[in-house]
Amino acid sequence: MVVGICDDEIIVRESLEKYVSELLGTAKCVQFSSGDEILHYYLCPDKPEIDILLLDLAMAETDGMVVAETIQAKIKEKEQSVRITKPLIIFVTGIQDRMAEAFNVNAFDYIVKPINKDKFKNTVLSAAEEIKRIDLLPNSCREENHITIKNGGTTFSLNEEDIVCIESVGRKVVIHALGRKIEIYGKIGEWEQNLGDTFFRVHKSYLVNMKHVKKYTRGDITMASGQQALLSKYRYNDFVQSYMNYIADRES
Repeated sequence: MVVGICDDEIIVRESLEKYVSELLGTAKCVQFSSGDEILHYYLCPDKPEIDILLLDLAMAETDGMVVAETIQAKIKEKEQSVRITKPLIIFVTGIQDRMAEAFNVNAFDYIVKPINKDKFKNTVLSAAEEIKRIDLLPNSCREENHITIKNGGTTFSLNEEDIVCIESVGRKVVIHALGRKIEIYGKIGEWEQNLGDTFFRVHKSYLVNMKHVKKYTRGDITMASGQQALLSKYRYNDFVQSYMNYIADRES
């Protein structure tokens, strides 16, 4: 396992490497002193793949958020799911008020300095277990139809087709899936971009999976699970056309 440590302060990098070595004795740590340095490494095809990336936010020139966004963009270019592809990014930062941004770029976790060792231990060990699980997945499970969701200290894996709808509530999204409901920080627009063709944005606050639509009116949609979603009058015609196309494709 390879753990990347990116921070512009050497004393922090050395401390993090010491903590990681205590927790993951066989892991190889690679240190980076800037965002540009980690991006150069990441974009170089002959470098060993980083499994877990401990990433500072506030760095000169290229900050940690830009690094995370660049990595996410490269993953999307490969048509892989950003929620099930390495590296797992753990922000380790002295900035407390950018947590929502962190989860918008699918961070595995967010640790605020000064580091609480118990929090750090739980997060790193959880990430290491997730890496083991990812490494055991067949390639087909790394495509867009499988999603890994980090919710607090728990990681969920579910099939895209099991998502009934997604609801935007403040700074969170609520994922209504078969038999479960998951709340995480994030933006519904990002889910709209990442999910497949059976999903349709019917309202600024709702994204529905047409596979689970039971009935609809001009103002709302009832899913097979009983979940209700608002239907915007401005999106009604486009939704009906897309839903009819979906039904036709399914029955052909």
